[in-house]
Amino acid sequence: MALIQIILSLFLGVHCPNCSNTIDISGTVFDRDTKAPITGVHVFIAGSEKGIDTDAEGRFAISNIEQEAFQLIFSHVGYQTRTINFDANKSSKRLEVSLKAEETLLGEVVVNAKKDRKWNRDLKKFKQFFFGEGYKENLISIENDYLIEFMDKKGRDLIVDNRPALEIQNKHLGYEVYFQLIKFELSDIKTYLGFSNFKEMAPADDKEAKRWKANRLAAYKGSTRHFFKSLIDRNLDQEGYGVTLQPEVAGGKMATGLVEKKEALRFDDEGIYKKNMTITPVSDKVFEITFDGLLEIVFYDEEDQYGDPQSSEIMLNAPLRVHKNGVILNPNALLANGFWTLEGMFEALPFEYDPDN
Repeated sequence: MALIQIILSLFLGVHCPNCSNTIDISGTVFDRDTKAPITGVHVFIAGSEKGIDTDAEGRFAISNIEQEAFQLIFSHVGYQTRTINFDANKSSKRLEVSLKAEETLLGEVVVNAKKDRKWNRDLKKFKQFFFGEGYKENLISIENDYLIEFMDKKGRDLIVDNRPALEIQNKHLGYEVYFQLIKFELSDIKTYLGFSNFKEMAPADDKEAKRWKANRLAAYKGSTRHFFKSLIDRNLDQEGYGVTLQPEVAGGKMATGLVEKKEALRFDDEGIYKKNMTITPVSDKVFEITFDGLLEIVFYDEEDQYGDPQSSEIMLNAPLRVHKNGVILNPNALLANGFWTLEGMFEALPFEYDPDN
């Protein structure tokens, strides 16, 4: 059974040792050609709740940023999305940012898309993968889905041909999500890339607030974020995980049944995984994780649709950088199969989410 490459980029970043606890940034956004300030540019930190729109003078300011380093996204209809890798040790806290105008006309896209039956069929497939398995249509929606353009391709391949900024209402977890889509493809390799910005919704009453709290914790349990935090904290068993490693994978490709020998992850007296994995602190908040082979992960506290414990398989094509809260900072380094590939925006949580608070 071949494994599928999934790249879900809800938060991307780089590490920054010796940074202060919080930082403030500000700046101005202007048109690259006319030099005029641009109003209404959505400026946000990828994967977080931090974000703001530029004012009439193109100005923005974001304060009390806790991440050591992050990707700062500039998104506006009619302009190419711009990404800045921000490092508090190296980057200026005052930014002058230029955006390049898009050449496409949006008005024609809206009219055609709403009337296209094939577009509606494609949209259904898009949502099934983008939202994830088990999502409920009445609890999550894309308010401006008419902005999505699909490439005209025959067969089962589905590719989004533009980069829309999607406005998502997630009443399952209680978040409004601004999602700048970068890439979406359903083919031999299933991939979607993008940058998300979260905003908490106001619950109608205490009952809804409690429901959102319970749903957020359920979304966290068994996720990649929960697993890697448990891995860093050395408490996989206590958190409900069983993990084994296939030391070799034929040809470097992901496939099951290639190696019968499996090694359970165990710690030595110094808290390091014996022989088969290294976890190295890069700073006080960021760790680098490396291992060779195929890691098989079982989460016993939840079951899949067949009544079996949730299971996933991962391997790395580069050292993995992970924040101490479990958020993956370079998701392109991770290849996955199993339960984790079935999760989508229906279960997505912001960087700031804390299961203990």
